[in-house]
Amino acid sequence: MTSVAVSTGDSKQEGNHIENLSFKSIVKQIAVRYDDSHFELGKPYLPIETKYEGSFQNGLYHGLGKLIFGDGIIYEGNFVEHRLEGEGKIQWPDGSNYQGEFRNGRRNGKGTFVNKRTQYEGDWRDGKKHGRGCLKFLALDNEYYEGEFEDDKRHGIGIMHYQSGDIYEGEWSNNKRHGKGTLYFTSLFQKYEGEWENGVPSGKGKHYYFNFTTKTCNFYDGQFKNGKRDGFGIFYYADGSRYIGEWSQNLKVCRRLFSC
Repeated sequence: MTSVAVSTGDSKQEGNHIENLSFKSIVKQIAVRYDDSHFELGKPYLPIETKYEGSFQNGLYHGLGKLIFGDGIIYEGNFVEHRLEGEGKIQWPDGSNYQGEFRNGRRNGKGTFVNKRTQYEGDWRDGKKHGRGCLKFLALDNEYYEGEFEDDKRHGIGIMHYQSGDIYEGEWSNNKRHGKGTLYFTSLFQKYEGEWENGVPSGKGKHYYFNFTTKTCNFYDGQFKNGKRDGFGIFYYADGSRYIGEWSQNLKVCRRLFSC
C-alpha cells in the first residue's frame, strides 16, 4: 500500500487514522550531527516533523519510499520494517549526498558520498569508510587517495596522489604514512623509500637525489628520525666518493669520507 504520512513524536497520521509506529525508531536511524557538520545514520536525533511517501506493511515503512524531514534532510530508497535497508539515497540541505547500500539504517556495503570538499566512493561499514575506496579532495586539483580504509581513516595499503604531483605508495595508519612506503618527489627529482612513522621518514631508508641533466644520482642509505638523516648512514656521491658515519638532524657528526 502506498500513502503519505506526516509524523511528529511517536505517532503517524494516515488519513483519519492514527497508528503508533514508534517514530523514534525511525529518527534514531536517520540523523545526528557528524564530524564535518553532516549526519550519520543510526544514532539519536531530536524528533521533528517528517513526511513519508511510499509503501507500508503491517503499519511500518516497508518497500520503496521517501522520507522528508522538516529541516531538509531527505532519504529516498528502500525500507524494511521501518529500517533503511538495501539501495537508497540521502541528501542534506547543504548539497551533500550519499547514494548506495544501507544495512540496519547505516551506510553498509558499496556507496558514494559527496560534499563540498571531498568525494568518497567505495566500501562502508556501520556508517564509516571501511575497506577499499577512493577519496578525492575536491578543493585540491588532482589530489586523491586510493586504497584501504578502517573506521573512516586511511589505514592499510594505499596510494596518495598530491596536488604538487608527488606520489606516496605504501602503508598508512590513522590517516598518516606509517610503516613501509615510497614517496616520489616529482618536482624535486627525488625519491625516498623506507620506513615511516607518523607521516615522516623514521627508521631505515634510502633517499635518492637524481640529476637528469648529468644523468647522475647521489643517495643516502641509513637511519632517519623525524624526517631527517639521523643515526648511522652512508651518503654515496655521484663521483664515486662516499661518507660513512653518524648523522644528526641532517648534519654529519663524525667525518669519514672515502673515495672509490
